[in-house]
Amino acid sequence: MGRFEDMEICEAREAFHAHRGTGQRPPAPEQRNTLTFSALCTASLNAKHGVYVNSTLSSLGYYLNTQLLPAFSRSKITRITAEWFYAYSRSRPGGANQALGHFTTILNWGREAGHLLADLPKPAAPMRFNLRLARWRMLSSNQLRQLAAVLNSATSRQSDAADAIWLMLLTGCHSGEILRLR
Repeated sequence: MGRFEDMEICEAREAFHAHRGTGQRPPAPEQRNTLTFSALCTASLNAKHGVYVNSTLSSLGYYLNTQLLPAFSRSKITRITAEWFYAYSRSRPGGANQALGHFTTILNWGREAGHLLADLPKPAAPMRFNLRLARWRMLSSNQLRQLAAVLNSATSRQSDAADAIWLMLLTGCHSGEILRLR
């Protein structure tokens, strides 16, 4: 019937009962259903070297090494669930979105390259990208007065942060632009 890693126990029982008494050997399980995520990643990375620029490969490598491979490197593609995404989303929703994008890209490549069956259920199908909260809003004059009062009452320990906020308010610069000033 095949290797024990290639089938679930219920599938093995069904195959055994279906072929018991017929004297025929059951068909070998479809190998494209038993591919591990780690093997698919290796094949994908090998195919993408020279196609992706180094910065893309670096970003992909980061998410593979820190999130995706630790979560399911030895998992069969058919057994991957969305739980990893929801757990990661609780601590880093933006990172979870990036990891989901890389995960989906790898699975789609596996399907197109023939490593996965076309009708294989998509493990990423139930997942939706985390919505990003709106980062911009206008403060009313009353809110600006309240913010100014808090900034003016900053302690000496907080004065650098207060000055940076004042500078952002007065110039319209982003925090990253202010922090990178010399």
